[in-house]
Amino acid sequence: MSSPAPRIVLLVLASLMVAVSSPSISQNQKQTPGKPPASTVGTVSTVGIRNPKGGNTNPTHTSSGGGGHTGAIVGGAVGAAAAGIAVFELLHHAHAADSGKPVERLKLTLRYPEDWQLNPGLNQQDDPISFNNFNNSYLQGGIIPPGGADIDIARFPATNRKVADLIASELSDADQKKIDSHPYKIGDQQGTRVYYSDTYAPQFTYKNVAIYVATSDALYKFFLTYHQGDQHEKSFNDDFEHMLKSVRFER
Repeated sequence: MSSPAPRIVLLVLASLMVAVSSPSISQNQKQTPGKPPASTVGTVSTVGIRNPKGGNTNPTHTSSGGGGHTGAIVGGAVGAAAAGIAVFELLHHAHAADSGKPVERLKLTLRYPEDWQLNPGLNQQDDPISFNNFNNSYLQGGIIPPGGADIDIARFPATNRKVADLIASELSDADQKKIDSHPYKIGDQQGTRVYYSDTYAPQFTYKNVAIYVATSDALYKFFLTYHQGDQHEKSFNDDFEHMLKSVRFER
């Protein structure tokens, strides 16, 4: 049996080539379906923390901002996304502690696995830190492609509201919401973990895992998003956990 190395190299090259030639539908248009583009992120307040790209989500929407889940595909973006997901599938493995590439922003540091990409379109100091496994090639309307996932970290100025009240308000229209009864620790801070889903159309549901963390001067939201029923669900959650364990807050 031949070594998988040549195939990996070819896939990496293919993903780079397609990403370069694909339409500009990726980084600067990342958004939750039906929401304003990421360029509005700097105006988000603590009231709308559910979607750091702008605004709260209404899961009862039957169509996305891109005109629907299956009909909103741009050819180049699909090819780049597929190549990125293929590389993720080939390279994915259990990651050792303290491994990965470092990121320092939003008054924290963390490491992310080499089979994920940092979204270069969200690079201003107050922008969310955003990662994905599909070459930053969102489908039209900012939709995550099938087989893809993204991880976001948003920071908002401290609020006097209790985290529990904020979660209840922000996720009031979420589907299948479950709040973990056990505290979740990130860095040296206690957080609250929530599982929920958002349905936009038949056969189009996002699953989400979010951890809310209040520090002395800010509120953080760390969250993972992917399509319901994705076969890579365990890998997505394992990588999310790996990133969270590496987080260190500035003092």
